[in-house]
Amino acid sequence: MVAFGYDTDVRVILLALLLLAYGANFLRSSLSFELLVYDDHPGQFVRLWQGMESLRQGTWTAQWHPEWFAGYPELQFYPPGFVIIGLLIHGITAAQLNLETVYQLLLCVIYLLPGITTFFLVSALTRSPWVALPPAFVALTLSAGLPSGVEEGLRWGMIGARLGLGLLPLLILSLLPWVRAGRWPIWSPLLLAAILLAHPYQFVTAFLLVLLAGVVLAWSSAEWRRAAAQTVAVIGLGVGLTAFWLFPLLFRASDTLPMAWSHGEWLNAFSRPILIPVLIFYALGVMATFAQRDELQRLRLVIVALPVALLIVAGADQWIIIERLGVLTLDTDRLRDGVVYGSLWAGGLGWAWMVSRIFRNRAPLASLAAVALLAVTPQNHRDPDLTLWPSRQPWPTLRQVETRFQIPVLREALQSAPPGRILFSASGIRLEEGDEWYLPHSHLFAMIPIQTGREIINGTFTHPSPIAGLVYTGSARPKGILQLVEELDGRQLFGQTSAQLDPGRLKHILTQLKVSTLVVPNSDSQLIARLEESNLFKQAVVAGAFRLFYLSEPVNTPIWRDRRTLQFRVPASTGEWAGTGLFAYPLWSATDQNGVLAVRESPERLLEVFVPPGKNVIVTLRYREGAVEWAGLGLTILSLTVWLTVTLHQRRRAC
Repeated sequence: MVAFGYDTDVRVILLALLLLAYGANFLRSSLSFELLVYDDHPGQFVRLWQGMESLRQGTWTAQWHPEWFAGYPELQFYPPGFVIIGLLIHGITAAQLNLETVYQLLLCVIYLLPGITTFFLVSALTRSPWVALPPAFVALTLSAGLPSGVEEGLRWGMIGARLGLGLLPLLILSLLPWVRAGRWPIWSPLLLAAILLAHPYQFVTAFLLVLLAGVVLAWSSAEWRRAAAQTVAVIGLGVGLTAFWLFPLLFRASDTLPMAWSHGEWLNAFSRPILIPVLIFYALGVMATFAQRDELQRLRLVIVALPVALLIVAGADQWIIIERLGVLTLDTDRLRDGVVYGSLWAGGLGWAWMVSRIFRNRAPLASLAAVALLAVTPQNHRDPDLTLWPSRQPWPTLRQVETRFQIPVLREALQSAPPGRILFSASGIRLEEGDEWYLPHSHLFAMIPIQTGREIINGTFTHPSPIAGLVYTGSARPKGILQLVEELDGRQLFGQTSAQLDPGRLKHILTQLKVSTLVVPNSDSQLIARLEESNLFKQAVVAGAFRLFYLSEPVNTPIWRDRRTLQFRVPASTGEWAGTGLFAYPLWSATDQNGVLAVRESPERLLEVFVPPGKNVIVTLRYREGAVEWAGLGLTILSLTVWLTVTLHQRRRAC
């Protein structure tokens, strides 16, 4: 840890290993060697698979992925940080581990990261690894309804948010040489980039940390212009390193769809029992920061100021950006992570200050006692403040869920289904009996494209494509999906309930989407009855726990030549627009034997091609990166070159 501004000793290593041992036992009792499929894990695993497919073809995050929702450059619009880490693990192991095992190892890293990095942060700022144990233990086990907690960040599958959070303490440590002595923070741009790629919401916290560090340095230094320039340079390089992903994301924002994530749980967060002592120790941390005047005081000021700064940003976002301007991009609730964990890091400073004065030489015993007390505190296993080991039961795995719901039978039926896409009436499988939307579930259908080679509509939900909006709300052009997808799931299709479902409209949408098969759970008797009386489908086929409806009329599906090229034939054209079934992304172009063809968006935001008059017209669709994608990649290479140049210059000066 010398690169981050301080030296470790044997105690730090031993206590970190103790924390790791607890975490390893938790993982052993909660995870298995099989793929975890609770909630969104299947979708996250498919993204890792998509990243591997892109890598094999020598492309990057702008690669087209046809598997879900009529196709999408999935990793261009979903944070790819955890995919990059997973591919690194795959490479480090020389590709000897299968992708399922790599994913499980990735979960282990992401689970342990917040606890270990918090330990090193508090240990460095208090110069006492013993007092760092309690805040590190809380950081490791904290759930409390937070997006990056163990329940939501690991069990539910929101792994990008937890990964970004786990990197934040390393970012703070990387700022230490800069805040303490004005030396260029070599690793800060890389960590800023990593956090942004892990999850943009965590980047808000990371951005504020660098900004606060720059303000503290400028305030306490005569060379405030230099501090301001360095702040801009650190942030600029960090953002520039991600330009290969960020530029197309921002430039093509109209091809995304804001999705509701929460019910607005700010007040509930601070009513949690575990956060009461955290806030008390945060107040002590503020006092300790002003009382201890040493070389680390500036960085302590940054940490104690962070929760307040985030609350100001959250308030401005809610009252100005969302309520007055109507821009839904930044979900205020996702900033709770930074507020709570920032309070926890500052609380670690308060804890150290308190025990050093009350217990003095017995501070290590006080810290061990605090950890032991936390480890045996009773919890509500459905909604815990701390998710502790031993867990009540292992989280459901692929084999368990597939066996229970007879998924192999469904897969076999889908493999022999007529050509065309598979539409699932529900995006998830309910793992418990009941109608409440919040009951445990799995988006296991997300893996159908890998397992069967069939493209699907629905089946996964953390997906910003407008076609997802079409499925959930009935429109591909809504302001956003303002209601939680889980609340809509299985209750309506294309914005209509089973009783309201219009057969004519349903047929039109299914034809546009090139759907040949509709999968409905056997339990959804109302939808099954409605489909049976619509005369759109052949007689339903039972496949395990599901009913399969095959469209009566055959679907004319394009043929994929590779993942970037497909073709379809028009037997006879009088000069007409033909649907492709693809999402109308601007990087698609169309040609026939005579040259370039015009393209447009349908009302459902699907790609249509103008086919000129003629017989047996062969239309070829090609996907190619545009100027924005190449410019983003170029800026990333330029930023990396600048960072390497500055780093080498700093190394020479140090020598």
